[in-house]
Amino acid sequence: MRKISPIKLEIFRNRLSSICDEMLYALIRTAYSVNIKDRMDCSCAVCSTDGEVIAQTQLGTPVHLGTMSFAVGRLLRERGRGSIGKGDVFLFNSPFPEGPGHLPDITVISPIFFQYSLIAFAATQAHNVDLGGIQPGSTPFGVTEIYQEGLQIPVVRIVKAGEVQKDLLALIMENVRVPRVLEGDIWAEIASNNRADTRLEELCIKYGVEEVLMYSNAVIDHAEIQMRECIKEIPDGEFTYEDMIEGDSITDDAIFIRVAIKKQNDSITLDFSESDDQARGPVNCRPSLAAACSYYAVKSLVDPDLPANGGAYRPIKIKTRPGSILQAEYPAPVGNANGVTTQRIVDTIWGAMAKAMPERVNAACAGTITGCTVGGYDPIHKRIFSYVETYGGGQGALPDSDGMDGIHTHMSNTRNSPVEVLENEYPFIIESYGLIPDSGGAGKFRGGLGIRRVIRFLAGDLRFTLSSDREKTKPWGLYGGTEGMGTRYILIEGSDKRRLPVKYNGVINSPGTRLIIETAGGGGLGSPVERDCEKIENDLNGAFITPEKARTQYQYPESEKKQSHG
Repeated sequence: MRKISPIKLEIFRNRLSSICDEMLYALIRTAYSVNIKDRMDCSCAVCSTDGEVIAQTQLGTPVHLGTMSFAVGRLLRERGRGSIGKGDVFLFNSPFPEGPGHLPDITVISPIFFQYSLIAFAATQAHNVDLGGIQPGSTPFGVTEIYQEGLQIPVVRIVKAGEVQKDLLALIMENVRVPRVLEGDIWAEIASNNRADTRLEELCIKYGVEEVLMYSNAVIDHAEIQMRECIKEIPDGEFTYEDMIEGDSITDDAIFIRVAIKKQNDSITLDFSESDDQARGPVNCRPSLAAACSYYAVKSLVDPDLPANGGAYRPIKIKTRPGSILQAEYPAPVGNANGVTTQRIVDTIWGAMAKAMPERVNAACAGTITGCTVGGYDPIHKRIFSYVETYGGGQGALPDSDGMDGIHTHMSNTRNSPVEVLENEYPFIIESYGLIPDSGGAGKFRGGLGIRRVIRFLAGDLRFTLSSDREKTKPWGLYGGTEGMGTRYILIEGSDKRRLPVKYNGVINSPGTRLIIETAGGGGLGSPVERDCEKIENDLNGAFITPEKARTQYQYPESEKKQSHG
């Protein structure tokens, strides 16, 4: 075997990573839906012929990226390497047995050949705005089977030797509400994979296929070495924590996720076996999703700058229990696991890791991917529409700084849609959009603020789904910091104003109806009375906190007399 050059290793690592970034930009520039082209709710990766991730985009969504290897592995198991040919493209969305987290996340995988030899796979995963089912957006509540959530697509060959399988494509489009948008987004995913094919071919021509494969494997192996060295710095021991989901929409009973993290030498095991049984409602998830959360949580704590590939995941072992909330059995509904359960998995892991490495763990973030889907007939554009968006919240305060305001955290990493884009695309007006004063937890370092958005609908007879959590069990603070504000939805129809459940299907009956969405803030860290007075003044001047909160929680201006630290 030829000797690995450290310089070439770094060149290949960056080249492969840049290919994935180029894939992502090709995808968002050619996509049809606002959810992909503006919110960037999509991810891209290049995988080895064994299904292991070689490189992935840094701007993608962790909930997608962590399941890529499971998706390619499923393709290889079900189809076999020998039946995969040049010019083929495979597509699926079913989370069972393994794959994406829920039905809207369509995975598209293209084999990459060089001189008739399979050298890699290009894979994309994107959240599409509708896959059928009983509610627009295909993430309904109140359901007890995955059949009610939408169209399940097994691993199918959507393109065979360069020829589109039009009958299959037509079958899919017949079962969704916005076929024009869905088909455009699928073609965008295929175009993204084609970009990887072109760039890898260029790499093979320049360096030779043997060198490309050798360094691709070396990039993975080197990431494993780096991850193991980072894990060694964590104290050996077992660390436990539990956190809860506030019901599944069928009942309000708490659903507990429990983790026992065992760290020994250069490896770490996350055991979720003691978590509650699977729910009747759609907050269940599969082991691939639990793994995605575990990969993200461990990597972000030990070294965020580590290459994100299969090698970095090798020292991380995940255990789940069949029939539990993290290993639900078919045909359990799973539609809201991506938005609710994944965030709680991360909170649980971080709560345990705070005992092992308190200098790195921040307070709880918003703790839910607060979502809203709306669909129906748009009388302005004279077409059926499906609006899907998740909203940012507050980041938990860090050990040395305030949490960021109004951003997507943890397993999301998407964007908030621009107001101008929404009003141009859908039959509604954004009347208000801004940060919520006092929504971040108080502390030496303040939790980030949540977002308030007020939507006025210009059409009636629209169906909507609200998906969130952290209404009652608010994002926790650390080391004396207080909790952040919880999530809230309010519907105003004429003179009727009512607060809605955070897991809810409803109807917009008439034009002029308003929906107020308030996302959770992050928890604070450290005692509030230790906060620097200058920071309190800046918060007051920027309307991040009110004078009342400054007085009652920060003891300001009284604290100014006592405070001498910087």
